[in-house]
Amino acid sequence: MINANDAFTINFLEKRASADHRECLKLHSDAAGIIHDSSQKDRLRDSINLRSQAGYMGEWMSKADAERTVRRAIQFLAWVAKKIKSD
Repeated sequence: MINANDAFTINFLEKRASADHRECLKLHSDAAGIIHDSSQKDRLRDSINLRSQAGYMGEWMSKADAERTVRRAIQFLAWVAKKIKSD
């Protein structure tokens, strides 16, 4: 989702976030403001939080969490592709 968000923010802002996930969310909000569609902000934030917990803090991720994360990533990627194409 981070790479898809990078494509989204580069398309609308010509900016890509550093490794700081807070910057990723800020740039997403800025780009979403341009197109007046903030519908994916929570999806991105939740994914980043779950990734941080499981990937960086070593917390266990359940199968249900993993499946939900994949579904949400697919939905986010489709949204980004649609927004970039309509620009």
